[in-house]
Amino acid sequence: MDANVRSDDEPVPVLNWKLPLRMRAETDQWTQLALFAAGTTGELARMRPLDDVLRSASAADPDVAAARRLQNDVQRHEAMTTVVGWIRTRAPLLDGLDVTTAADVVWTLTSPEVHQYTTWLQHTLERFLLPEASPGR
Repeated sequence: MDANVRSDDEPVPVLNWKLPLRMRAETDQWTQLALFAAGTTGELARMRPLDDVLRSASAADPDVAAARRLQNDVQRHEAMTTVVGWIRTRAPLLDGLDVTTAADVVWTLTSPEVHQYTTWLQHTLERFLLPEASPGR
C-alpha cells in the first residue's frame, strides 16, 4: 500500500508523511482541511485500485480480510482521530461536535469505498467540523 500511495516502501507511519506534518503545523483550521482534502483524495485515487483487489480477496481469504480490516478500520480510524485532534487544537469544532464523532465522519468520508473529489471533501468537512466561515471565506 505504501509503495502504491507514496511511491516508496519505507516503513514511515502515515501521520509522519510530509503532508500530514505540514497540516499538523498549520495554525488555520480552514487551511488544515484544504491540505487534508487535497492529500487524502490524491492518496485515495492511487490506493483505490489496490483496495478493490484486497476487498475482493477478503471474501475468500481470512488473512487478507484481517489485514485489510486492521489497515482500513483500525489504523485509518486512529489516524483520522489524530487529524481531527490537530484541527481541534487550533479552535473549537462546530458546537456540540466531539472529536470521536468528528473522526467517525472523517473516516467515513475518506473511505476507499467512497470516491470523492477534493473540493467536495474540503467543503463538506468545513461545513461539518467548523463553527462558521472565517472572514474572507
